[in-house]
Amino acid sequence: MNTMLTVNYNRILERQKKLDDAWKITASLVHEVKNSLQVINGYSTLLNEIPALPDEGKRMNSMIRNTGTHLDELIINYTELLKHKSFQYKMADLNKIIEGSIGISEDFLRKNSVDVVFDKNYRTLKTYINPPLLKQVFVNLIKNSSESFPIDRYYRKIIISTEIQGDRIYINIKDTGRGIFEENWESIFNPFTTSNKDGLGLGLPFVKYIIFEHRGDIKVINSSPNGTHIQIEIPQFSFSDLNIGRDSSD
Repeated sequence: MNTMLTVNYNRILERQKKLDDAWKITASLVHEVKNSLQVINGYSTLLNEIPALPDEGKRMNSMIRNTGTHLDELIINYTELLKHKSFQYKMADLNKIIEGSIGISEDFLRKNSVDVVFDKNYRTLKTYINPPLLKQVFVNLIKNSSESFPIDRYYRKIIISTEIQGDRIYINIKDTGRGIFEENWESIFNPFTTSNKDGLGLGLPFVKYIIFEHRGDIKVINSSPNGTHIQIEIPQFSFSDLNIGRDSSD
């Protein structure tokens, strides 16, 4: 028993050290991204003022502006976290957060020929969250799933669904990708652990940290060569409408 406690304690210390290193990298990245984002937003505004810009160009520029706005919000939240070690929370509709994440993910979904289906079981699904950070959680998960498909996989789909059990909201993300070996179900949330040669291994640790700060949890429910089921659990508040097709103000 004492040996197991020592092993688990050392694992926690190792993960915490890696998280501390990750936050140092994050602080540096936030500074650099903020400077670059000012240029992107500036030119995006100028492009929007060109009368002869074709419709497809306007659509692309709208995507740039929406993504820029999302990054601005993320930078503000990261700055607050780095300064004060805390997030700002507010009541928001989880449906809109998920839909916004799918919109931001449009480019790499198209690139990987992946369809996303959001099985919206509630007209509104309100809870107390940090919207920009939780939106980035779903962006990261959608991106990871979209890159998990074998080249010859014909059925390329991600299905997101929500359900309420008692005082908890469960968000299920299922894909038809190549799957995750069971021995890695927990370690994928460790910093700097990745099978992607171009990745840093910080996406899923970020997701785990943000969900933890929302008093929730994320875990792999099941995974096989035919796909993976990841589930997020966060607290639920009494503002959600359990009747599909009705608004919570009805």
